[in-house]
Amino acid sequence: MIYSSYFREELNGIDHFTLGQRIKYVRSLKKIKQSGLAEGICSVSYLSKVENDSLTPSKEVERALLKRLGIYNKDKSFEQVLSNRIDDWFQSIGTRDIEEAASEYKELKQQLSLTSSEIILIKFKLFSVKYYIELKRHEEAYNLLENIRESQFIMDYPLLYYYEKFQGTIRYIHKEFNSAYEHFEAAKKYSEFIDIPLGEKSSLFYSLGLVTGKLNMNQTSIDYTKKALSIYQSVYDFKKCANCHILLGILHKRINQFSEAIEEYKKAREIALMGGYTSILHTIEHNLGTLYSHFRNSNLAIRHFKNSLEFECRTEDVCNTYISLSKEYYISRMVHEAKKALTSGYKKLADSDKVSDILQLEYEILDRLYNGDIDRLDNKLLKAILPAFEEEDQFWLLSEYLTFIGEYYYENGKYKKSARYYSLANKYLKRLQT
Repeated sequence: MIYSSYFREELNGIDHFTLGQRIKYVRSLKKIKQSGLAEGICSVSYLSKVENDSLTPSKEVERALLKRLGIYNKDKSFEQVLSNRIDDWFQSIGTRDIEEAASEYKELKQQLSLTSSEIILIKFKLFSVKYYIELKRHEEAYNLLENIRESQFIMDYPLLYYYEKFQGTIRYIHKEFNSAYEHFEAAKKYSEFIDIPLGEKSSLFYSLGLVTGKLNMNQTSIDYTKKALSIYQSVYDFKKCANCHILLGILHKRINQFSEAIEEYKKAREIALMGGYTSILHTIEHNLGTLYSHFRNSNLAIRHFKNSLEFECRTEDVCNTYISLSKEYYISRMVHEAKKALTSGYKKLADSDKVSDILQLEYEILDRLYNGDIDRLDNKLLKAILPAFEEEDQFWLLSEYLTFIGEYYYENGKYKKSARYYSLANKYLKRLQT
């Protein structure tokens, strides 16, 4: 029996257990004395011989000892019982207390040393990817997937489905959207050969909706998201229904179907209010603000951005809304209010170490712009800031900031510099259309 290096380390070099070794190992693991295990079944000396493999017990004694240890099932092999327990643990990830899931994870890792089934080991490692993703330990999830890459040839269709689904999830997290799409599509093909729960099917469709949206495959994204929404509605998963409506709102806005976008946001808001989903309400109000900003309706945009700030959410989202609110004030020539909003956001930014580099750069650009200090930013913008935004594919933001700077130089009579920034802004707008 050959184990991977990962499990060799976990099993301390033990490749296979005899019956006696299993009994002794589980007894020690559960801190049961020989006398406690043997009581009413056999003598302590008899048990000692069994554990040392110098005596083969009768079937009755073997069954009684394994029952007391909790590793016997009259209808199933130990491997099947362990496999089913891994299935149960996997299905519960994300639906129960994380400490409970962690405790079960530890126990399962210990019990893995009692099996010689390679497929069970692979299954546990694969399902542990979901556990690590839930904990946001993405590098460990990625490493586990890489560890079992060569084991695909012995996986059955259900395991292959989850392998491809998790590969897609990790690639999406790493913003490798083309690769994520390929893996999600592979998972969809495997799903046609197996029965998967409705919740899993809707999760796959929603993932496909997200990644095709990132790839600007807008109609495909709408189709997948509607499929996910239909299932979430059928199982009354309202929070995920709200997320689907938000995604549909974003997609409709992107293809200039503004009335449809507003309707989707309204549906999402109705569900979020009913369920008290504050972070979702923040997102809805923020997106409505962005939508009205696109219409050049600053009054409504400002109202929705301010509404957004009334709901609790991640620090990064709050900082992002303050930036949007600040820019809307600036567009409305309310520079004092723009500065106040920027200062409020910056205080939030300073209290957190979990915000993106892009957000910090946005604050720097706006701070220089509002204080008439844009010349000091000029060289840095071209040498450092532009590549940072490009790397994140933030072409719309770049175009917006370059336009702001172009307007600043124009109003201050620096027409040559103004023309350069307007030209750059136009360049990035064109990149959005390719």
